[in-house]
Amino acid sequence: MIGVTLLLCAHAVTVGEATTASHRFSPYEAEIVWSYPRADDDQDHASLRMRHAAHAKQERPVRILHVTDSHISIDNPRPAHTSRMFNAFIETSDHDTQQKTSPQEEFKALLRKARGEGVDLIAIGGDAINYPSQKSVAWVLEHLRKEAGDIPFIYTAGNHDWHEEGLATDRRYDSQRLAQLNATLRPLFDKSAATASPAAGPEAGLLYGKASVRGVDVIFVDNSNYQVNKEQYNFLQAELQQHRSKPMVLLMHMPLNLKSSPPLEPKYLCGHPAWGAATDTEYETELRPRWPESGNSPSTNAFIQLVQQHSAPAGRIAALLTGHVHKDFSGALQDQSSPSAANLTALACESAHTGCQLRKGIQANGYREAVGALQYSTLDAAEGGYRLLTIHGAGVESVSRKLKVHKHITPQ
Repeated sequence: MIGVTLLLCAHAVTVGEATTASHRFSPYEAEIVWSYPRADDDQDHASLRMRHAAHAKQERPVRILHVTDSHISIDNPRPAHTSRMFNAFIETSDHDTQQKTSPQEEFKALLRKARGEGVDLIAIGGDAINYPSQKSVAWVLEHLRKEAGDIPFIYTAGNHDWHEEGLATDRRYDSQRLAQLNATLRPLFDKSAATASPAAGPEAGLLYGKASVRGVDVIFVDNSNYQVNKEQYNFLQAELQQHRSKPMVLLMHMPLNLKSSPPLEPKYLCGHPAWGAATDTEYETELRPRWPESGNSPSTNAFIQLVQQHSAPAGRIAALLTGHVHKDFSGALQDQSSPSAANLTALACESAHTGCQLRKGIQANGYREAVGALQYSTLDAAEGGYRLLTIHGAGVESVSRKLKVHKHITPQ
C-alpha cells in the first residue's frame, strides 16, 4: 500500500514563476497568453483582449491540435470480444453538420486541418482506437503520415485503446493495460515525439513522457485506468522544477476531479471521491472485473493536489487537455447559457488565488475568458470534435518569485 506523508512547510519555497496565463476559448479553440503579471493589470475584459492582440503581433505562437476519442475500428478480429465496440462506431454523425460520417473520415479531416492550420504538434489524447487491434494502430499511423505530413504527434492511451472485453485472464479491471501498451500500442509510442529518460523509471515513455515545442513543454500522463501511480507523480514533480519560466501543457485521457469540475459521475473523472466498486455501473457491459473496493490510490489524490499547486499563476501549468467525456455530453449541460464543450471547462488553479478566475458569460463572438490555468475537455473526434490550442509568449522569460506552500503531499 502506498502511504501518504503530509509535509507542513513553514518556509517559503519556489513553486513556480511569477506568470500569468490568460485564456480566451470557445468549444473548439483556446488562445493563451503566457506573460508577466502586472500590478496595475486588473485583468478586466478589455485588458485581456488588448494583451491577446499585442502578443499576436509580436511572435509566432505555438499551436497544438488536441484530437481525442476517435474510436477507430478497422477490423473486428475477435467478435466475441470486439463486436460491441466495433458496431457502436461503424457510423457516427458530425457534431456540427449532423451529417452521417465515420470515425475514420473525421480523423482524416482533422489531420488535414492540422496541416492547413500549420500546427506545431498533434496531441492524441486516448481512445484513438476501440480495442487493441494491430490493423487499427497501423491505419492511424499511416494516415498521420499521409494527411499530417511532417507534423509531430504525442500520444497517451485511453481506456478503450488497451481493453479487450471478456478476457478470462483478467484479474483486475486494468490487467491488460501495460501488456497492450508494450505490444499492440507500442508503434504509436515509438513514433511519438514524446521522450522520457529510462532513468526516470521502468514505465517511462509509456505511462508518461514529454515533448518540447518552441518554449512549451507538453507532458503526457496516462490516467486511463482512472489512477496515477507514484512513478508518474515523481516524473511530473521533477518536470515542474525544470525551466520554470516555460509554460507546461498536460495531456491526459480522463479529466481530473477538480473543485470547479462540473458535477459528473465517477466514471468520467479521475480521482472522483466516490470512484470504486460501489459506483462501477459498467463492469458487466464492458465484461471486466469491477473497480477496486479500496477506491483511489493516495498517489492519485497527491497528483491532483500537485497539479493544483503548480497551476498558473502559482506555477508552470497553463492548461490541461483531456477527453473521455464525449458522446453522452453532446447536448447542453446544467448551464444552458454555454455550449456543451465549453461547459466542461474547469479551473485547474485554486480560485481563491489572485490571478485565477473563470469569467461568467459569453462574448458576442462565442468566446469565454479566464485567467490562471484551465482544464479543457475536448469533444470526441469521432463526431468531428477537436481543440486548437494557441499559446503566445512562450519564449518570454519571467522573474521568479517565492510563494508559501502550506501543505505538500508526497506518496511514499
